[in-house]
Amino acid sequence: MSSQSTKAIFKQTVKKFENNLDDSESIEQLELINRRLLATSYSNEEYTEISNNRLRYYTSYYVLAELYNRKRSHDPHNRLSNINKSIEAFNTFIEQLDSIQLETEKAVPFAESNNNTLDPSARRELKIAQYKKEKELETKMLEYKELISDSPEEGVFSTMFNKPSDDEEDEDDDEVVRDYIIRLLIYLASQATKQLQYSQMELELLKNIPTQTSDSDNRSATSSNPTDRTWKLDTPIDKQSLLDKNGKPMRPFTIMPAGSRTTRQQMSEGVFQHSHRLPTMTIDEYLQGEADRGNIIEGGGPASENQPTSKEQLQLDTEYDGTASAEAAQEKQRVDGENWARYTEEVEKGSGNKMSNIG
Repeated sequence: MSSQSTKAIFKQTVKKFENNLDDSESIEQLELINRRLLATSYSNEEYTEISNNRLRYYTSYYVLAELYNRKRSHDPHNRLSNINKSIEAFNTFIEQLDSIQLETEKAVPFAESNNNTLDPSARRELKIAQYKKEKELETKMLEYKELISDSPEEGVFSTMFNKPSDDEEDEDDDEVVRDYIIRLLIYLASQATKQLQYSQMELELLKNIPTQTSDSDNRSATSSNPTDRTWKLDTPIDKQSLLDKNGKPMRPFTIMPAGSRTTRQQMSEGVFQHSHRLPTMTIDEYLQGEADRGNIIEGGGPASENQPTSKEQLQLDTEYDGTASAEAAQEKQRVDGENWARYTEEVEKGSGNKMSNIG
């Protein structure tokens, strides 16, 4: 592997990384590239003095950190080791960019404040500002990527090699490629800072796993002895405090309802109860409420069948001669008769069916 050129090794590793073909060989190749890069670096060297060919290799520190971060393991100790190596590689990547005086602090101006701020609302505002800054850096980087990439699906690392040439001096004359590499490094610096925050949080969780694992081992060892009648289901009380001085939870816990009732009483109340909803009012109260809301129609039935119709009632009212109500009933009966006679004269019989009889 060492007989290959640094450029060939890096191109091969980048292809595997972008295709998610990560293996131990890729990590060894990147570590070899980092050793060669350190061997050819000088103190007080600025990025303006570094050629394009060497400048692209500074991304190898970031790729190496991502490879360690991608390695998954069911063993917490192995995962802890990979996280530590990933954190070390991310820090080395940022330190190398600072050593060549690449202004990485502009990429992540809110990272340190975000870690030291305890106010949730202030932390949220800082995260929003940091997210906007990352999107701005990504947009600038992608603008230059479109200028030198023929395919939008091509990876950001492979794009650095889009103009291969055996003569490295010709590559150094390409200012577009150089500007793209610089913007890519600044964007990766922002991503590295964000990944460091996530890795630190995961590291704290992994450090608390051994005590929980030992407790579970003790419980399984106790339950494996069926003749021992002294064992209990209660887990030992952890001496570790529940919250740290900043109010951050240090171990798993369960929030219970307030009150003096025990867990056994709460469970029994949830088990020994009715399996259906019981009525909250009588039928009479329900019908009275529906009647008050106007949802019950009154009338009908045998009682309404024996009552006279409106015309029959009007005829009965006219029979009371000499009374005001009888005169009013007679007048109404006369008006209704005139209206009906006028209607029959104006409307021809069967005119309502003319449209349906056409044919």
